[in-house]
Amino acid sequence: MIIRQDQYWCNMYFSVANFDEDPSQITSLLGISPDSSCRKGAIRTLEIDGVRHSNQHKTGIWSIDSKLPQEAKFENHLLKMLERLEPLQTGLDELARRGYSLRMVCSIYLVKGDTGFDIPNHLIQRLANIGCELVVYLYDFVDND
Repeated sequence: MIIRQDQYWCNMYFSVANFDEDPSQITSLLGISPDSSCRKGAIRTLEIDGVRHSNQHKTGIWSIDSKLPQEAKFENHLLKMLERLEPLQTGLDELARRGYSLRMVCSIYLVKGDTGFDIPNHLIQRLANIGCELVVYLYDFVDND
């Protein structure tokens, strides 16, 4: 089943993780600046229900996002990310050779209807060519009352 666009919101980003070096070295290798990055050991602080929680990053992280609004279709987010990443194939291959984690991460927030969607084969092939895994998180905001 395909989820109609009016049934979800979507965020997508690509991340490089599992490295100890300064994220600027990833930037240099890929030739583009990240939207977000941090060094291994950096302290991250979150506030949840008024309580501050801190932890230390176990690995360096470097990421770029689709820069599309949440209302954009999943497929459009993925196409945008592929357009940004495919020209970087040589650098991505080097990162994979070094054993770094390359992930396309998508968060889907369901607001109406049933769960499930299809990803066209040609997009799966393009994603596989980049050499990253696809991670999809589904969050249910459907009012079942």
